[in-house]
Amino acid sequence: MQFLLSVQHRITSDGDYQLSIPEGTNPDDLFTAVAALNADLEAEGAWVFAGGLMPPSQGAVVDSTGPEVVTIDGPHADSAEFLGGFWVIEAADRETALDWARRASAATRQEVHLRPFQG
Repeated sequence: MQFLLSVQHRITSDGDYQLSIPEGTNPDDLFTAVAALNADLEAEGAWVFAGGLMPPSQGAVVDSTGPEVVTIDGPHADSAEFLGGFWVIEAADRETALDWARRASAATRQEVHLRPFQG
């Protein structure tokens, strides 16, 4: 089964990330922990794909639901949080995926959301 592990980030009023790094934490330690997690995922055959996303201010929203296609630069949602990064992993079952999510949360020191992909 494949699962999505995602990390949400709060954004500032101008659409950039407002990172919530625990006080006294060196940001380089987070990058090191995530690199170690990625290496473990690869070594154990669970790695499918992962990536960090640029902030919403550098994205766009495209809406083709009406008579005209509307494209809006930057964030266009009334949301305080946006997807900041993710992993797609392969796991035998939900419990195994939850273990990876726990490890991802510890590495990023952020909440990690776990979602299975549809069949």
